[in-house]
Amino acid sequence: MKHIADVFEAIVLTQSDSNGWLGNARTLKTAPYDDFKNKVDMIAEWFTPEEGSRLLALAVDVTFGAKSVQKKLEAIKAEIDSGKLGSIKYFKDERGDFIGMRNNVPRTVIGVSELVIEELADLWVHRKHTALAEHPIQRLFLDEIDAQLMMMHNYALKKGKLDAVLAYKQVLGVIQPLRDSKAKFRSKEIAGDTVAREIVLDTSKIFG
Repeated sequence: MKHIADVFEAIVLTQSDSNGWLGNARTLKTAPYDDFKNKVDMIAEWFTPEEGSRLLALAVDVTFGAKSVQKKLEAIKAEIDSGKLGSIKYFKDERGDFIGMRNNVPRTVIGVSELVIEELADLWVHRKHTALAEHPIQRLFLDEIDAQLMMMHNYALKKGKLDAVLAYKQVLGVIQPLRDSKAKFRSKEIAGDTVAREIVLDTSKIFG
């Protein structure tokens, strides 16, 4: 199962960069310290000329099974309650504008069932680049992320955690237009994926 998770993570990283699964984000693998200690597998960074070197960073914790989802979401809730979102200790953006600790990073969970991962792996191994570029999983991921960010934002607002509210608002400002731009990739079949549904349902229970 660890092998499956590693393959899934590699696919998300490579396809986000080569096929724009997360729009114009630069998706970066975290250092081993941040993977183990801060529970962050990768960082998606969006850069806009208007904001210069300002980062809109999103930590993504990749999962492949519904059982682990609730534990990951409870950890995020604890971060909000403490007033301190996730941190990345060893970070350098693509332009070299910032090196070192990045604090107050919103974190979400993305995942699909093992069957979908096997399908993606088969396409990847056989270099089916067009099929990967058009795969509906990219819209599904954005649906998962958007739903979580909205509920986490509202929870932080209710708790009066204004730094967290601002962090979520900034990332939502990127994710929501990106999600709308991926409307053509929406698929009813993959939208019913068991792990994807579990992520959204558990988020609603924990942050509702």
